[in-house]
Amino acid sequence: MANYDLLRGYDDFGGGRGNGYDYDAGMSVNAVYAYEDGRKPLSKFTAQDFKDAGWKETKRLALALAESGFWTTDEWHHSSGGYYNKVSFYDPQILVQRWDNLTNEQRAEHRENNKPSPKTPVEDIKVAGRYAVWTRDYRGRRKVSHHESFEGVKRGDWIFLPNGKKKKARGLNINWEIV
Repeated sequence: MANYDLLRGYDDFGGGRGNGYDYDAGMSVNAVYAYEDGRKPLSKFTAQDFKDAGWKETKRLALALAESGFWTTDEWHHSSGGYYNKVSFYDPQILVQRWDNLTNEQRAEHRENNKPSPKTPVEDIKVAGRYAVWTRDYRGRRKVSHHESFEGVKRGDWIFLPNGKKKKARGLNINWEIV
């Protein structure tokens, strides 16, 4: 992997221009810079990342504040291999600054409004169907190789297979019915 510190010559948020794509990392060069600076997608944050940024609350609350719109971002980068998806990147230091500017009453209100809802038990439903198995062609493009039949248990949005794997029940490449 390249030494990105030598390549820097832009503002930290990309400056409205791209600096190329790092195929080894599977993301844009600007996304690699963002990771180095502590900015990343919500799904990549750990509790330790929040602690390192000075966050004294829980990771769950931080993610709920992002979902509710309190913690926002206007930064995105290309990611995800050959598809060049736009992925929102968040800066935990912005969250800490906004949180520190609130009064104790406002913080308590945010904690109350972003409490996790009690989980309702999900029933198991026996299902059977087929799902697509993907491979890559000689150009690296994905294509359907064949379809696998299965019998499994649907729990919530997931179908659990006997071999220990799971499939998303709402996926585009899976068909199933209740047995």
